[in-house]
Amino acid sequence: MDGFMLCEEGQEKILESRNHLFEEKFDGERAKLISDGKTIKVINRHFRDITFQFPEFSFSPTSSFEIDGEIIVPADIGNKDKPSTASRSHLENALTIRLLSKFKPALFCAFDICSFEGKDTTTLPLEKRKEILKTICYPQVKIIESYVDGLELWRKTEGNEGIVAKRFGSLYLPKRSSDWIKVKRWKEEDVQIVGFESKKREVSTFLIKGGGRVNCSLSNTEINCVAKDLYASIVKDEGEVKWIVENRYFAKIKYLYKAENGNMRFPVLRELMRIE
Repeated sequence: MDGFMLCEEGQEKILESRNHLFEEKFDGERAKLISDGKTIKVINRHFRDITFQFPEFSFSPTSSFEIDGEIIVPADIGNKDKPSTASRSHLENALTIRLLSKFKPALFCAFDICSFEGKDTTTLPLEKRKEILKTICYPQVKIIESYVDGLELWRKTEGNEGIVAKRFGSLYLPKRSSDWIKVKRWKEEDVQIVGFESKKREVSTFLIKGGGRVNCSLSNTEINCVAKDLYASIVKDEGEVKWIVENRYFAKIKYLYKAENGNMRFPVLRELMRIE
């Protein structure tokens, strides 16, 4: 197995392109589903064998293949949570894994194929690989639908993570490539900072009121400017975790969406503000 083809970041303007196919981007665990014609193996992006964590994929294949995709645990119907693998990715206990595979089974969302029946397909154009991928048919595998109208898909998937644009005719390259462009659907919000953590430097993470945290992306120079005041604002010191006076610091956070518990997914610090 070679490496994974990775996306470059892009802007919404590419959604107007007529030279790309467009697919919904899922917040799952990137992996390859590999069959030797008899058994299934699951390898994640870091080349770790995670087959034991997803026993629901141990079906009996009828062909050999290497499929690229995202593992997701579909959201519960009626709930506001998003498809995710957060409840499965780090489990080690065999009994827990087996129970969750029955009561909250994962799904492999396939979007590309690297080999089929012993033949390398990475040198075939994108459209041909898509045709071959559609011949793979198992209940545990969902073939991601492609669109030629990026703006239509953008509107159709409102509230989800984003979209990937893939250039027509492109090959599968085991590296980051401008042939695949991801456009994420970011949101912004002002939040109150109620504390910070000092693990790797004076201020490494900010704690958000109501739960959640965001990495401190300030430069060392910027931290030096605020550290003295932050430390003077401490009302409770728990070692690496320090709580500060409320209503003094606020932050503008960019994030993709909120999880069921209200915490922001992939938060990014845009601005730190002190209220006089």
